[in-house]
Amino acid sequence: MNTLYLQAGPHVDYRKVFADPGGICLRRVGRGNLAYLRGLKRKWIRNFWEMDPVSFRLRDPIQENFRRQLFHCQDGHLYREYVQPGSRVGSYDYPVTVQEDLMLIHLPQRGLAAPGFDMAEVRGFYVTPRGFVQKS
Repeated sequence: MNTLYLQAGPHVDYRKVFADPGGICLRRVGRGNLAYLRGLKRKWIRNFWEMDPVSFRLRDPIQENFRRQLFHCQDGHLYREYVQPGSRVGSYDYPVTVQEDLMLIHLPQRGLAAPGFDMAEVRGFYVTPRGFVQKS
């Protein structure tokens, strides 16, 4: 992952990026997207989420998304939780939920305001398309 930018590819040439005084950067492409463009399977980096900047919903354009999914932090750990497909929702049966540990959520071009609470002091919070919401 640390040397993907050195490999030849159609999207970004690292030599042009390094020589450009205007500040173009490889970060815009994202390591997960570089891996995808290189044909690497992203399965082994599933815990890295690069949110689609053109979608209001928090969704990754490459990974499997679910209609009912949310992202939250609890006691210093980051999670994605979703309702398992085929699970009954809106009935007396409780839907089956799946919780996955995440390493990182990248929220490019979202313009989210800083949370109105100290993230280090609270036990948990949700990451939403509109910002961060403290768990109560």
